[in-house]
Amino acid sequence: MATNVFFIQATSAFIMVVSNELLIQKAPNVSVLHTSMGMTAPELAQSAFRAHVGTGVKALIIVGTANGTVHKALFPLIRETTERNVPIFVLSDNPSDDYGVKALKYEPQMKVADAGATPLRDVNIKKIAEVVQTIQAEINQGKTGQQLNEAVIEKFGTPALPAQN
Repeated sequence: MATNVFFIQATSAFIMVVSNELLIQKAPNVSVLHTSMGMTAPELAQSAFRAHVGTGVKALIIVGTANGTVHKALFPLIRETTERNVPIFVLSDNPSDDYGVKALKYEPQMKVADAGATPLRDVNIKKIAEVVQTIQAEINQGKTGQQLNEAVIEKFGTPALPAQN
């Protein structure tokens, strides 16, 4: 079953959902969740997340704010989803740069990685279509779970986790 790709821009009082038909047609197994600083209510963040990991989704991309920050209310859902062998990738929504998450130096970035998501280093929101199409192409070749995660990391890179003290 094909799933929809939605771009969600949220504020505390309003959610705007815009469907991107081109990505839906080309990537039926990849879902993209756009988060924003306005998505502060845990229930809102969790509802948006659950709407994106329905039947048929084999990978999720979360577009985090600025440096790839994701709301902490999503961490348990990220863990649960990655434990079901569905990779989750995090992109930065900073369009002024030509790269993604270069280093995991802030607590929210480290916690999203600890929860099981994979921040992407060499791409950001400006290359969302390429990321979605690459993930779908790997799925079409039969890759899922860890094998899919490794193929995407090989193409787009991921920052190393800082050493634990």
